[in-house]
Amino acid sequence: MRLICISRGSVNWVVKGREISSISPKLTLASAKASATLKEVLRTMYSLPPAFAFMLYFAIKTYDKKFSVVIFCVALLLAGYQAQTTAQLFYSDKMRYEEDVRLAHKLNDLILQHQPENKNLPVVLVGIYQPQVWRSPIFLLGEVIGHSCFGWYDIINKRGFNFMKSQGIYIEMANEELSKQAFEEAKRMPYYPNPGCVKRTQDYIVVRISEKL
Repeated sequence: MRLICISRGSVNWVVKGREISSISPKLTLASAKASATLKEVLRTMYSLPPAFAFMLYFAIKTYDKKFSVVIFCVALLLAGYQAQTTAQLFYSDKMRYEEDVRLAHKLNDLILQHQPENKNLPVVLVGIYQPQVWRSPIFLLGEVIGHSCFGWYDIINKRGFNFMKSQGIYIEMANEELSKQAFEEAKRMPYYPNPGCVKRTQDYIVVRISEKL
C-alpha cells in the first residue's frame, strides 16, 4: 500500500489551520509527550494524487510553455519531497521494529527469571512503551508507522503479546480480571528497565514496561 505523507505543518496549510486528530487519543497523547521536537506525519486523502495529476496536466496543456515549465518543476520538487518522506517513514519503522525485537527478547528473559519451576503463571504487560529510537533526529513518526507494538495498551496488551509470538516467544496472557489487578499493582512498581519492574504474585506475573500507565 502506497501512502503520500505530509508533515503537520503541511496538513494545517491544506485544511486552513484545522487540526486533524490521530486514530487513537491515547496514542496521540503518548506521541505528543514523547519528544517536543518529534514531527508527526499524517496521511493525505487518496483522492489527492489523481486530482493533482489532472490539474498538472490541464495547466501544461492550457497555459504557455514558460508557465508550464514552472508548474512541472514545482510538481517535481513536491514529488521528490514526498518520496524522501515515504522512504524516511519506512526506515523509521524498521528502526522501531528492531527496537521491539530487542525489547521482546529482554522481557522474555526477565519473565523466565520470575516463573516458578512447577508451573507457568500468566503475564500482564502494563504501560505504554515509547521506543528509544524516537529520540533520533532522523526518526519520523506517522499515525501508525513508527509506533511500538508495546505502546498500544488497553488493559490487555494484545499487540505486545502477539508481536512476541511472531518472534517465537510464547507467553500465556492473563485474563482481563487479572490484568486489572496487575494494573493496580504496577502503580507501586518501578518501570523498565529499572530493577523491580517485574513482580511475581500468587496468580500472575506483572511487568511495568513504561513510566506512563
